Amino acid sequence: MAQEFNNYFSSCAASLADGIPASQEDPLRNMPEPTKAFSFKSVDETTVLNELQRLKTRKATGMDKIPSRLLKDSAPVIVKPLTHIFNLSLATGEVPNEWKEAMISPIHKSGTRVSVTNYRPV
Repeated sequence: MAQEFNNYFSSCAASLADGIPASQEDPLRNMPEPTKAFSFKSVDETTVLNELQRLKTRKATGMDKIPSRLLKDSAPVIVKPLTHIFNLSLATGEVPNEWKEAMISPIHKSGTRVSVTNYRPV
């Protein structure tokens, strides 16, 4: 059943994209030339530490299975390497594949519960 949900939810975006008519025109033709360069600002240890300390400890773990209580309690020790990892990602524009994963829960919309099309991903 889980694989059926995965297949259905994964196909939704492709189905939507197929419904958009193709255009021969350049989609950027009306965009003005950029006047400023875009870049992310690096984060500092204080910001990372504050966010770690704000973690809600009664929430479920993420894909990494690391309890938020552990992250919160170890914040003073892990803040320096975490800050380095975040800034390295921002500077290189590379995001680890593990950060791109998510846990999706199917939520029933209406109709029969046997059809995956009657669920939405959350």
